[in-house]
Amino acid sequence: MRWLGYISENIKNVPNLTKTAKQANVSNATLKRLFKTYLGSSFSAQVNLLRLEKSRHLLATTRLSIDCVSSLSGFKSACYFNKVFKAHMSVTPTAYRSKNLWRK
Repeated sequence: MRWLGYISENIKNVPNLTKTAKQANVSNATLKRLFKTYLGSSFSAQVNLLRLEKSRHLLATTRLSIDCVSSLSGFKSACYFNKVFKAHMSVTPTAYRSKNLWRK
């Protein structure tokens, strides 16, 4: 599953499905099937999950602004980031940070 590593390493600027398939040396259809078979989700859903994982880490370990966290996590807009984050985590990024900011 080197294609998943490729996505994780490039989470800030994840290429589209076609470029990822080319990097993995498979067809688009094969990559879609691999995602469904091994991960149980689509390419875009998995990319969003990886972005959310990165954003949760940044929110819990830094005091970067929400705009900065969304950008570093690969989201194109802070508004969309807030929407996706709240849909998956049931809290806003700010609320998540206040509950999970690690004490240094």
